Amino acid sequence: MSSSTRPPMIKEFHDTAVKDRLNTFFAAFMDGDAEKMKDCQAEDYVMDDYPLGALQCSRDAFFGAMSHFAPNTERMEFVPISLYGSSVVGNFAVFEYNYWFYFKKDMPEVAVHFGPNTKAGDKVEFVGVSVVWWNDEGKVKRHLEHARLVWEGFDVNQVKRM
Repeated sequence: MSSSTRPPMIKEFHDTAVKDRLNTFFAAFMDGDAEKMKDCQAEDYVMDDYPLGALQCSRDAFFGAMSHFAPNTERMEFVPISLYGSSVVGNFAVFEYNYWFYFKKDMPEVAVHFGPNTKAGDKVEFVGVSVVWWNDEGKVKRHLEHARLVWEGFDVNQVKRM
């Protein structure tokens, strides 16, 4: 379970291990707690984030990126849309979400990934899908990420949620 004070993002799911693991990881992500995120990942963790062009990203590379990114953002939120999967070793979970944050400072160096809204106070919003596979310790060993910036008129309330 997460030590975060925020309420769990996923309230109900038939596989409580999946629910608890994802709630712990995403609470750490929203809290900017790179150490807690690292605790959720296997030693041999590998991530591909296609839109960001981060391929075969190791646990240490992910930790380094999050250690730089998280302190420069605030008011980060995830809204779950759908969840499917299993906590059984070798199986996976698919998590569809809406996600946003605000920059604390100007970040022109990330405009290639986040669009023109990279000034202090700008909101950046995505809709996306995460796929995670578990190891025998219940940690994420493989993580595929695919998200895109939302478009004008996007309304997550028009999407059927969990």
